[in-house]
Order: sequence, then structure tokens, then C-alpha cells
Amino acid sequence: MGKASRCLNGERANVDGKREMKDFQCKPSKCKVRTTQIIERVVRFFALLSLLAPSDCTQILRGYREGRNLSAQASQLRQLKQAPDPVNTYNIELVCSATRYPASCLSALLLDARSVNAPPRRLVEILTAISMEHSLAALLDGQTLATLVPTANNVNLTAVSAQCMELLDLAAYHMQNSEAAFPARLFQDILAWLSGALQQTNDCYYALTPFRSSTSSLAFVTEMTDRLNTTVELISNSLALTGSMVSYGSDATGWKSPPESRVDQLLELNETSNTDISPGWMGVADRAFLHAPSPQAALDLGELVVTVALDSISPSIQAAVNDAPSWCPTRYVIYIKAGVYNEIVRVPKDKINLMFVGDGSNATIITGNLHVQTPGITTWLSATVAVTGAGFIARGISFENTAGPEQHQAVALRVESDKSAFQDCAILGHQDSLYTHSLRQFFKDCTVAGTVDFIFGNSAAMFQTCNIVVRVGQMNGSSTRLLTAQGRIDPGQKTSLVFQNCSVYGTPEYNALQRAQPTQHRVYLGRPWKQYSRTVFIYTYMSEIVQPQGWSPWKGQFALDTLMDAEYGSYGPGAANVSQRIAWSTQLSFQQAQRFSAQRLVQADSWLPAAAITYLPLV
Repeated sequence: MGKASRCLNGERANVDGKREMKDFQCKPSKCKVRTTQIIERVVRFFALLSLLAPSDCTQILRGYREGRNLSAQASQLRQLKQAPDPVNTYNIELVCSATRYPASCLSALLLDARSVNAPPRRLVEILTAISMEHSLAALLDGQTLATLVPTANNVNLTAVSAQCMELLDLAAYHMQNSEAAFPARLFQDILAWLSGALQQTNDCYYALTPFRSSTSSLAFVTEMTDRLNTTVELISNSLALTGSMVSYGSDATGWKSPPESRVDQLLELNETSNTDISPGWMGVADRAFLHAPSPQAALDLGELVVTVALDSISPSIQAAVNDAPSWCPTRYVIYIKAGVYNEIVRVPKDKINLMFVGDGSNATIITGNLHVQTPGITTWLSATVAVTGAGFIARGISFENTAGPEQHQAVALRVESDKSAFQDCAILGHQDSLYTHSLRQFFKDCTVAGTVDFIFGNSAAMFQTCNIVVRVGQMNGSSTRLLTAQGRIDPGQKTSLVFQNCSVYGTPEYNALQRAQPTQHRVYLGRPWKQYSRTVFIYTYMSEIVQPQGWSPWKGQFALDTLMDAEYGSYGPGAANVSQRIAWSTQLSFQQAQRFSAQRLVQADSWLPAAAITYLPLV
């Protein structure tokens, strides 16, 4: 509670007393009205400056009873406290009008003394700092929840609590990085980190929501989710304002909230931007690793290399990750020799700049079989391999979940590593094979195979020259196969699933099944998982298994006016007549498609050449 709020509560307690009523010499029926008017006038003078202490209130009310002018007292108190002149709220109101949640924006900035007469750009920085403080408070709530869940005796709540701890820890980390990056003007990084922090906080909120009304749950869950909702709004506002500042310059009169409808999104794609794409990602030493003709040649170039092999004393990939130095500024290579490694692997946020090198995706396989049908296992927790530490690179490895289609969600690879890259890898599963959870990711010459929503999440993920392969699922008559389910939750997020120069086709088994019963087995490019879902296919080959409609709804009319399911230059039997595409999908112009190039989506110019991953410009 701010000083002004404490003051307000304290004065109400004072004026309810008999002595104060006598001093005011007013009738009891009128005293409450008159006192309220006084307090409102006091708050109007001082709340924005956060200057009032209880003693200040007492002094001002005493002076008022003695006939002293309230404005004169205000002026004198400001001078005594060396406070600035009364706040000009124009900039605050102007800035907050460009957010999705203006009430949360106004409340946060008006009650923060740093906002006094601050220019718009400074207000964006202040709001980000406030959002960071709320994010840290959410992490403390997560820690409190973890201490309380054993009393609930609920295995699913226990699992969600563990998931929330990891998510909120990541969100706080990215919010701290965002605040620290403002002086250096690393705006593209800030936009990526704010998008990630928003996703991570929101995921915890929604994971906890089912337990709000559960009789076996905890009252604290309701309190925590209420505060998480406020944190989500604040981060969303910070993201919107940073995006406006980057796109429209420092003059806040031209700022506007992120476009929500598909029509407005398309108009924005036609606009030019002031964005300077120059954040810088990885060191040039990565070029040699990824261009080396063989894994052994790459290993000879590394200074920090450890080998994992099935015939070694400790054939554990996780042990090698644990032994890697934390926050290592240089590339640390783990060479994983050919073999099938049946283990669950986690790369935490402090293990940055790790590189997994295998003997090829057909030879080095990391496999697991966790799935959501097991009590206490969520989609998040089901991943065979989960990568969080920034700057991760993998080459020549298969990530696999063998739980099978009947077990529903079962993730092979989950990625929330910023500035991560995968080359010549395979991600194999059925439902939810690849969870591109958040932040910036690049996939080159990879194969992703599955049945339902098998590429999903809310990252800025670019796939180039990748194979998207449909597998046979449960044999229960008809089937619907969906390649993607993008999860963009906020129109300010700079996230999308983008496929450029890729190929979409089925396995031989699925092709045979589909040819035998074409009306019973249908394949769609994707469906909208969240309100602002955004998936784009550019210059992509589509085999005959892709339905002429192209895309599928999630449920009813959900998100059909706000999604962006789009194509440019699709070809092949599955794109022979794009005029048959569903009405709410979009065929982009070349200018619009350029906004989804590797350079624009993941700032490829600034890091992929240094990482030695050849990417394709959109020409």
C-alpha cells in the first residue's frame, strides 16, 4: 500500500472519533460528507507525489480547521520537502492510452514518484521497472505456494506449483534483463524478453486457475492468481509501449495500442517501421562449430568439450549438463556419441551457451515417454528434453517421445532458450511433439513429425528448409491431423510460427491410409490455440494430404477475427488452388510476407551468420 493509501485510511480512523467531530463543530449527519471532501482534496494534491505520511495529514487537517488555505499548505509542504511542482499528468495519460489495460497503467504510474513530469520514453522505462517489481513479487508468491501445497494433498496442484516456480523464475529473470537493457537501447531484446515474461506469467496464471474453486485446493491460490492477473496486465502494457516507441519514435502522440483484429494487423504489416535491428546474439566462434564437416572436426575446434557415450562410466547427458559451468560466456560443447539415450534432460537457465553435438539424427537419439495421462505430469513437464539456458545450439540429434498417440500430449522437445538454434535435428512424437514455448528460436534442415498440434507454443520460431511430417495416429476410423497450434496471447507479442522453404508431407504409412480413405483422413496447416494466434507458411511445398481449405478453427468462432493464419508462395498439390482456402485465412503480399522473414522475426542478420547457420533471405 502506498503512502497516500495509508494516509487515507489513517485519517478516516481519526475523524470517526468524538474529539475530531467536536473540533469540526459540525452536525454528525454532515461531518462525514465534509470530512470526505477535505480528504479528497488532500489526496488530489499529494497522491501523485507519494508525499503524505500520517503526520502530514494531521498537520494539514489541523491547519484547515484553523482557517488556513489548503492550497497554501500544499505549497508550503512541497517546499519543506523539496518536492517538485504539482504533477502534469498529460504524458502519463497519453502514454497509457496506447496500452491494452490503461487503468492498470494509470494506477501504476500515478502512484510512483518517479513518474513526476517524466517524458514518455522515461515513463516506458518506469513502467517496465514496476512490472519487474510485480514479477519478483509473483515469484515470492510461487515460493509461498510451494510451501503450502503439501497440505492440499493434491498431486496435480503439486505439479502445477513446480511448473509455476520455474515459469515465474524465468519471468522475473527476463523482466530484470529488460529493465537493465533500457539504457543500452537494446529494444529488440527487450521486446523478446517482455514477450517471454508475459507468456511465462500467463501460463502460471492459467495453470492455477482450475484450482481456484477446487475444494481440495488452497485459499492462497485465489489470492495469488488475482495478483498474477495484475502482473500480466502490467507486462502487457510495458510490451505495448516499448513496441510503440520502437515503431513510431519518441513522440507519444503517434503511439497506439497493438492491433487486435486481423484487418488491423494486415494494415500494420504494410507500415514501415523505425526499428533498428541490431541486438547481436552469438560469438563468431560458433561459425566453425556448425560449418565443420563432421562432429569430430567440430570437436577439435572446441576449448571446452565433454563426451557422453553409452559405453562410458557415466553415460548420462544430464550429468554432463550439470557439470557444465554456469553462466559460461564461451561455448561449451557436449559431444553425444551415437546411441539411444533413455533419459529426461533439463538445461536450466544458468547453463548458457551449451551446444549438443551428435553423430547425426539417425544415430544419436534422446528418448523418453512421459505423458499427461500420468497423474502429476502436465504438458510442460512431459518433455523428454527441455532447454532454458540462452544461446543453446544442437546439431545432429533426435529428440523423441515414444508415449504414443493414445497418451495424448507428450512433448519430445520444449524450448524457452532465447537465441537458440537447431540444425540437422529430428523432433519426433505424436501430439505436441515440439513445444516452442517462448523467445527466439531457429530451426534449419530439421524434421518435425507428429499427429496433432505437433508444433505449438508462443515463440518467435523460424523454420527453414525443414520437413514437417504427418504420422499415423490412433487407428479409430477417421482422423484429423493438425500441424500447428500457435499460442500468441497478446497482440503486442513479437511472436509467430514461420515456415520458409519447408515441405509438408506424410509418412509412407500415412500417405497410404489417406489415399485409401481421403474423406476420412484430413490434414490442416494449423488451428488457433490462443486469441492472437499467428502462423505463416512462405514458399512451402504442400503435398496432396493438405486439405484445400488449408486451416481449421479451434472451436466455433474462437479467434477467427484476431488470428493470422497466412501463406505466401505456397506450392504443390496441397496448394494447387489457394482460392479454396478458408475465408478467414490470408494470402499475403510480398511486402507483408517480408515482415516474417528471418531478418525481421529473429533478427537473423545479427547472429545467425556468426553462428554459421546459413539462412535464406526472403526474396
